[in-house]
Amino acid sequence: MVNNIFNSMGEQAKTMYEPALKFNQLVLSNTEKFARAQMKLFQEYAELGLSQLHDAANLKEAGDFKDFINKQTEFAGSISKKMSDDANTLVALSNEFKDDITKFAEENAKDFNVDSFKPKTHA
Repeated sequence: MVNNIFNSMGEQAKTMYEPALKFNQLVLSNTEKFARAQMKLFQEYAELGLSQLHDAANLKEAGDFKDFINKQTEFAGSISKKMSDDANTLVALSNEFKDDITKFAEENAKDFNVDSFKPKTHA
């Protein structure tokens, strides 16, 4: 009889905590994706900035400066496109997370019984 009580408690605990565990795993997975994307972007932008600094530091003549200024217009256009593409990537990650959370909520809402939280009346 005691074994049945403990087995029943174990099953109830599993049923109760399983959705929380799945939710935490979902949030962790999303946090990891965002962190990795941000680290990658930080590295890319840092390398772009350092490249620009190296180019500026290597200017020796007036002609070099003119070429550098002309390249800055191209660089501004390419960095603007990169920023737009990167923003779209982050938006896509956000939408993926929203879809995953919506799916999680829909899957777990069907198992949620509001009546189980109401006080029981004894007749």
